[in-house]
Amino acid sequence: MIVSDGWLHDEDAERGLCGCAIYDQQVLQECADYVEARDFYEPHLREIWSAMVSLHKSGADVDAVTISGELRSRRKYDQVGGAPFLDALLDAVPPLGHADEYAKRIATASKHRRTRAAAERLRLVLEDPAVSEEAIERSIIAVRREAEGSVHELPAVTLEDLEAIERPRGGKWLVHGWWTQQGCGLIAGDPKSNKSLLALALCMSIASGEPFLRRWQVDVSGPTLYIGEEDDQWTVKDRSRKLRRALAISDVRRRMFIACQQGADITSQRGRGRVSALVRRIRPVFTVIDTWGRCAERVDLNSYREVMEHLGYLRRLSAEVGTAIMIVHHLKKTDFNRPTEHITARALGSQAFWGWSDDFIGVERPGKKKLDDGKRHISAYHRAAGEMEPQEIIVKWDDERDEVRIAIGEPPAGSSTQAELGDVF
Repeated sequence: MIVSDGWLHDEDAERGLCGCAIYDQQVLQECADYVEARDFYEPHLREIWSAMVSLHKSGADVDAVTISGELRSRRKYDQVGGAPFLDALLDAVPPLGHADEYAKRIATASKHRRTRAAAERLRLVLEDPAVSEEAIERSIIAVRREAEGSVHELPAVTLEDLEAIERPRGGKWLVHGWWTQQGCGLIAGDPKSNKSLLALALCMSIASGEPFLRRWQVDVSGPTLYIGEEDDQWTVKDRSRKLRRALAISDVRRRMFIACQQGADITSQRGRGRVSALVRRIRPVFTVIDTWGRCAERVDLNSYREVMEHLGYLRRLSAEVGTAIMIVHHLKKTDFNRPTEHITARALGSQAFWGWSDDFIGVERPGKKKLDDGKRHISAYHRAAGEMEPQEIIVKWDDERDEVRIAIGEPPAGSSTQAELGDVF
């Protein structure tokens, strides 16, 4: 630790963390959440850290060239010392394993400086003979807040306010009964159970404002985004064309966005940056990621910590943009030794998925027959609104007529086209 002009700071730790972050962007990803630019005492290192975090959030690579470009665009390049200072920072290769310790020392020193500043402001307030008790109390609270290392207050409401808040049944739905506004969760199903088709249908309904499956009301209509890593754009195009015809969906071509097999890897910095940049530009009310296995291939599904790290990223993106996020995922095979196991406990992998989810849709093929009869049992569960009445949906693909036929419940005898099934909805 170094004391300069009465302020506690640690220049070695600040240089070390910046150097580690340049050489290993995982360090930047992990430390940017709890070390802010304002925590750096040295102005030039503060600017460099701010530039690196900005590049990281935009999905760009962080290296000497991109940092120099970012600093020049901010007109800070010469202020930080230009090429000589950046070269010196890059030449001093720090031990990467010490990055976490550097970050802790920087945060601690920053807390001490802010606490001392708040205490000095309190001293000046107390010296004012005309000061009010309210002003004194605010200054004391400020000292305590800085001493505890907290910038923001934990939000809370009174019991009266809480009781006045309506549950999703009272108008907080995105699609009534199926998905909540800004809700994060899964649509999980058996293989070939049409879960991707249902996710696509939700996107179309929300983008158009048409009732989901011609029956369930869309409460909030707006742009939607379908990120499909499993199927190519021609497959999605064909599926969408048939689905729009089957569900009588109006023109949504300018309100629904598709990204198929474009490398949406949410486990890499570049992949996250590309996904985030697209979501921030479109600002969809509903985003589908199809599937988890394709967008997070390198994640150990049974590792709670690994899964939650990436689900946490999606939660933060949802909160920032205000988008609901649906992940298309798979169910575990039925365990016949646990016949009462609820479908929400059958999401493949760690229980982190269910713990993270506000909404959960389960899709099952009853009987698991080799010859698919098109029947699907669908259940929807919501953390805030409970369980929806289970539905039975029939999905029939007709290659001869080049269409898909969808019905809710058992269709009437003799009906063969989607037009004839219209009254079933």
